[in-house]
Amino acid sequence: MNSEADQDLYKIFFNEVSILSWLRHPNIIMYLGHFIEDNYYTVVTEEMNDNISAFLLEEFSIHISSWKML
Repeated sequence: MNSEADQDLYKIFFNEVSILSWLRHPNIIMYLGHFIEDNYYTVVTEEMNDNISAFLLEEFSIHISSWKML
């Protein structure tokens, strides 16, 4: 990590990861893990049903130009 901003981002990311790792509820997708590669912070979760994810993306006007499947 090069700068203080990078260190802050790292702390924020791991704070979020620690919260996600404790959440257990039928309406929340399960946290499976995380990794950092080439300054990309990635959270891995269980897969949602395609119909539900498409509905949510449309409902909340979220536009994603490309999907990266792990």
